[in-house]
Amino acid sequence: MIPEEILNKKSTLTHFDWNLIRRHPENGIKILRKLTKISEPSKHIVLHHHERHSGSGYPDGLRSRAIPLFAKICAIADVFEGLTSNRPYKDRQSNFGALKVMSAEMRGEFETWLCSRL
Repeated sequence: MIPEEILNKKSTLTHFDWNLIRRHPENGIKILRKLTKISEPSKHIVLHHHERHSGSGYPDGLRSRAIPLFAKICAIADVFEGLTSNRPYKDRQSNFGALKVMSAEMRGEFETWLCSRL
């Protein structure tokens, strides 16, 4: 539900672009609610995979224990995948480089105990 021109944009995203992107978890859950064979944990992943331990995530600004466990795990995987994939606006990082970024620049975003077990 995000236009290709925004997903493939090489320049800085506008406020409007970010607002569209930040709605993708809610748009995804709207689609999944129509499907009866999707488990509740799967729906929680889609809706909450951008929530952060610090409360800085979206769409609901959930903190810590309010974020479903599987969403927490998928949030880590989502960030790692984003950092290790080529994007129109940046080259991919090595696996080690991505882990360094996540460790140094994302303190407080993920639960420490969870990250140490993955």
